[in-house]
Amino acid sequence: MAGLAQCEDVMMFQRALKQLRAIDDKIIYALNVSNPTASMQARGADPKQRCPELRAELDSNYKERGERINHCVSVLEGRQGGPGGQEARMDRIKLRTFKSELDVEEIVKHRTEEIFKTKCAEHL
Repeated sequence: MAGLAQCEDVMMFQRALKQLRAIDDKIIYALNVSNPTASMQARGADPKQRCPELRAELDSNYKERGERINHCVSVLEGRQGGPGGQEARMDRIKLRTFKSELDVEEIVKHRTEEIFKTKCAEHL
């Protein structure tokens, strides 16, 4: 994800972040595949295998997104205190945007975790 490798273009970063959040947006579908109905299980679908795989995928995704957002927060906080002007103002706006992405990340994660627990808790 090239967009996540930089902190200057906030829109590019947000587009790349949206791609990583796709699994959270489609969690119901992913869980239905992970925890199939009895008839699907009779045909070989195994929730004991798929739920841990989905858990690992979610954890990896959370880690990457959190690291990337925190990296940009750190970079932009490091620039604070410099000379004023238009560039400093833009950095403050970017910093607020990245900090708000941390809040969004917590909300998305919480929502996904609640849904995951209802469907896969018994298979972990």
